[in-house]
Amino acid sequence: MIIVKVVLPLPIRKCFKYIMPDLMFPVIGGRIVVPFRSKNIIGIVISICKNIETNQLNLKYVKKLIDNHSLYTSFLLDILIWISRNYHCPIGNLFFSVLPKILYNDYILKDKIFYKWIITKKGEEIDIVDLKRRKKQLYTLLFLKKNSVLNSELKKYNLSKLVLKKLERQGLCKVNVVYESSLNKKTFFQSKKKFF
Repeated sequence: MIIVKVVLPLPIRKCFKYIMPDLMFPVIGGRIVVPFRSKNIIGIVISICKNIETNQLNLKYVKKLIDNHSLYTSFLLDILIWISRNYHCPIGNLFFSVLPKILYNDYILKDKIFYKWIITKKGEEIDIVDLKRRKKQLYTLLFLKKNSVLNSELKKYNLSKLVLKKLERQGLCKVNVVYESSLNKKTFFQSKKKFF
């Protein structure tokens, strides 16, 4: 198990430690995505710690490895660490101010959460006669038998969240949470002009 020291783009004068999963191989000076409070932030690996007992530490895991090679030379890394020590500059701000704007601007990861309603086995096997008096539940259950629906599509198909929750309490349908994380990347135009 590898523990890495990570610098985050915050005005704090300390580094944070995270655990790298077994399949990820960190690069000193490379960017990684780490959880910090309630959001995922891009950080920069500044060192790797190998001989630490992980039983006593309460560390979080790294979410994603972005770079396979270092963004900084070893000389630049040494200078940045020296500046942060001698001039009392926050190390996170210092490391990210040296990066090009393209890599610095979009350092917050946005999580998209989708709620997908699907029918259960009990819902597929239920007799429709039992729901004849409850028309909204019957309509919703018949719709879910044909296909699942996202929470954002409920209005489109004239379905109610309240009815879906009642069906969920009865065990006739369930909700799956789907996470999709994506970086805010700006698209750049391609120009045919030569600048240099």
